[in-house]
Amino acid sequence: TGVQTCALPIFIDSVSTLMNPTIYLSNGSGYQGDGKSGIYIWGAQLEAGNFPTSYIPSTQTFTSRNSTGTFVNSSGLIQTAAANTARYTYNPTNLSIAPKLLLEQTSTNQINYSENISTYGNGGSRGIITLNATTAPDGSSNGSSLVANIAGGTYVYTSYNFTANQIYTISSFVKANTTDAVTLRDFTDSGSATFRLYTGTNTGVSGNCISQFIQQYPNGWWKISASFQVVNSGSHNISPFGINDSANTNIGIYCWGAQMELANSATSYIPTYGSPVTRAADLYTSATTTRTTETA
Repeated sequence: TGVQTCALPIFIDSVSTLMNPTIYLSNGSGYQGDGKSGIYIWGAQLEAGNFPTSYIPSTQTFTSRNSTGTFVNSSGLIQTAAANTARYTYNPTNLSIAPKLLLEQTSTNQINYSENISTYGNGGSRGIITLNATTAPDGSSNGSSLVANIAGGTYVYTSYNFTANQIYTISSFVKANTTDAVTLRDFTDSGSATFRLYTGTNTGVSGNCISQFIQQYPNGWWKISASFQVVNSGSHNISPFGINDSANTNIGIYCWGAQMELANSATSYIPTYGSPVTRAADLYTSATTTRTTETA
């Protein structure tokens, strides 16, 4: 099955007071990732002893969150949970999998209008925008249409001030209409990530883009994201929606739910309606679990 159990005995000297067990990907030379390769992890365990024993499951219990937060319901739709309400979210790609408790750190969507792309700039290639053109991933009717009006790529963009060396992540929900070639871009640092929606594949990154990710949602929607490491401080033009089909005009995609976060990867959707919105961190308790010694 390809499943392996890994264990690492660690001797702690008498002066050590804090240890942070970590699982990470590395090739020994500063691995940055490619947005596609990886491993699956399950059943982490830390115990006192000279060797690993059989798996002891532990649980996390949600306690509070000082804001609303979104999650995926059993129908694959993005829904909003009230403040201080636990979010049990489904895997949108496979709704038959049991939901999991969603616990996230605080994050801010810096894009002022996450669903109204008519407020975005054009950079000379804005295209034709139609609001309320299709059913959105939350079940509403406010999915927008973006159609190319020039050859060579069509984008809408918004601006934000960045600080050099920080990593930020752009994400959005897109659906193929008459083309499936889409792009997320940082125009200022010449970074981009491209995707093909018919096949659900990443097709490459460039510039300061360090990773990309795509996930399938119901009804033809995909959540795409890309992380960018800032090179130049100052105002950046970023595009959460772009048509990357250079040979044609009058082709389009559907758009919804733009998000930009100062984070290494995309978190759950944070809707905005005119100004940035912050989702508070999910607070929880996680108690250790002890297995009783077995006797004959």
